[in-house]
Amino acid sequence: MATLNMPGVYSTIDTSALVKATLEAESRPLQRLHETRETWDKKTSAIEDIESKLRSLQNLASELDQIDTLRRTSAKSSDEGVLSATSGAGAVPGTHDIMVNRLASSERRVHDGVDSADTLVGAGTFSYTYDGATRTLHTNAETTLEDLRDLINEDASNPGVNASILAIGGQDGGFHLVLGGRDSGADYSVTVNDEQTTLDGTNGTVDLRQESFTTTQTAKNSQFRVDGYPPTGWLERSSNTVGDVIPGVTLELEGVGEARLSMARNDQEIMTAMKALPDLYNSLAATVDEYTGYDEETGEGGLLQGDIAVNSMLQQIRNALVSRVPGFDDEHGDLSLAAQLGFEFDREGTLSLDTGVLEEAMSENYDAVLRLVGADRRGVSTNDLVRFDSAMERTQPGSYEVEVDWDATGNITEARIRLEGQAEWRPMSVSGNTVTGRTGKPEQGLAMEVFFPGDAGTETAKVRVQKGFGSILSERLDTILDVRDGSIARQKDSVRGNIERLNTQIELQESRLETRERHLREKYARLEATLAEIDSMQSAFQSLFQMLEQQ
Repeated sequence: MATLNMPGVYSTIDTSALVKATLEAESRPLQRLHETRETWDKKTSAIEDIESKLRSLQNLASELDQIDTLRRTSAKSSDEGVLSATSGAGAVPGTHDIMVNRLASSERRVHDGVDSADTLVGAGTFSYTYDGATRTLHTNAETTLEDLRDLINEDASNPGVNASILAIGGQDGGFHLVLGGRDSGADYSVTVNDEQTTLDGTNGTVDLRQESFTTTQTAKNSQFRVDGYPPTGWLERSSNTVGDVIPGVTLELEGVGEARLSMARNDQEIMTAMKALPDLYNSLAATVDEYTGYDEETGEGGLLQGDIAVNSMLQQIRNALVSRVPGFDDEHGDLSLAAQLGFEFDREGTLSLDTGVLEEAMSENYDAVLRLVGADRRGVSTNDLVRFDSAMERTQPGSYEVEVDWDATGNITEARIRLEGQAEWRPMSVSGNTVTGRTGKPEQGLAMEVFFPGDAGTETAKVRVQKGFGSILSERLDTILDVRDGSIARQKDSVRGNIERLNTQIELQESRLETRERHLREKYARLEATLAEIDSMQSAFQSLFQMLEQQ
């Protein structure tokens, strides 16, 4: 009889490999989602890169958006032993003669003294008043002079008194409690309150009443004159630092005497800022081009190719530097273009600055340069009887025609306004002698003070609201970078939304694959069990056939 041989071939099936192959095939949509999310992550980095360049430009523009911050001076004293000074925004060139009669000082009171720093002052109270505040401190039988010093200094409600110990030593009474005011000026005296002080030299206590202190330095105001004013008496301040007498200048009174303060124009900061503008703009433009452009050599587009919003931001910034500045009129001797200061774009869109042109413009008409760069709704009127008063942030810069009608008694009967070149006149609000542009119109918030010409009739004027290109640039960048409503914020929100949607889809796909893997493994586990049973049956049959062959 032939031998039947049926080896257990079913048990050699690799079910793990089958599961892996199946999951790899079914995970391709998940891989595509991960690749898409990686692209959006790169877009996030690209937007953040552009934002970083915009913020660098914004920081520079903030130095160019106000005339006062552009008008810099340097201060020099003829005698720094009497006076030193620093200048800031608003300071103007010129000279000032300063006479210092007295420096401000703080109060100093020195106690008569005790034998050592650990002398017991006794149990009781010590009370003082400073800057209108009274403090009463309590001591016990173990309180030393050093402890009292610490009680004063560590008092959470201390109004401004420093306590120290003057240790002369080598003699009786050589350790003195010193009370000093932290502030200078006549209003900051230190007074010991005898009525509330029970440390009075009786009952074993040290006498710490007012009479036991010597005033070694009196709280006084500084006294000085500026340019001979006041002709009699003195200007007084509580400090030796004086920042409210000469606009934009902080004086440091150093000693008694006379000194001349010279304020010279300092162009270095504005020149540095203007020179930095092309570099920062070109860096931004190159970054935008990298992310939105198309590389003909590789045939690949940038991560943000076709993104209109990003290119629009760059165009807004460029327009601020090439457009005629609103409210400026060449006929009135104004500079009106950044190009007149040496700024120029080439055919490739690269910005450059001819420093020679800028230096010449600043030399010939310094104030006109400052206005062209940093005017922020500055107003100019052609009629002294229609005087510019103020403009709001919402007032549109530009040139306006204004007409004001008067009756014979000096009352305004009507006022109207229009942007130059427009046909429509719009009424203005009238309040006494002030006329104001109405809400919702270009002239919103534009206010003018008008004066009666003496007869009934109509007074006309051209009023120009000026805004320099540095101020426009700063305002546009502030809008673009507004953390809530700016273009960059909207871009980031859009990208973030796409990433969040992709993450949700990825989580669903991963969950589906986990479920699929579990089902496959369960299915193949059942198959393996069945195959094992078949293998077992095969072995049994093989043994049976072997027995039959032996018979």
